[in-house]
Amino acid sequence: MNKKVYGMMGICTQAKKDSKSWNYSIGCEVQYAKEQPADFEILKIPSYTWAIFTCVGPMPKSIQNMWERVYSEWLPQSDYELISDYDIEYYTEGDNSKEDYVSEIWIPIKAKNN
Repeated sequence: MNKKVYGMMGICTQAKKDSKSWNYSIGCEVQYAKEQPADFEILKIPSYTWAIFTCVGPMPKSIQNMWERVYSEWLPQSDYELISDYDIEYYTEGDNSKEDYVSEIWIPIKAKNN
């Protein structure tokens, strides 16, 4: 639409247990947006403890592989559990097809109740 999209994050509202749908937003931290187009919204993400996973390699394979590892390896073995709210994919500047491209996955967590 010939409008600049300030995208450095993919923000996903996690699906609730009784729902098959979820929302995905593209955005940035408010301080980086020079203006807010009329049909855009500001998401207020609560303050959480975040587990941050660094992905290195070409997109989308590197981030897809990390998501798989987060759910199959890290979460089951850690002392933390996922808070069902938002998760964030953080994209750095650069060529995302390169072997050294860096992105991150941020998930909100809390200590497991044992």
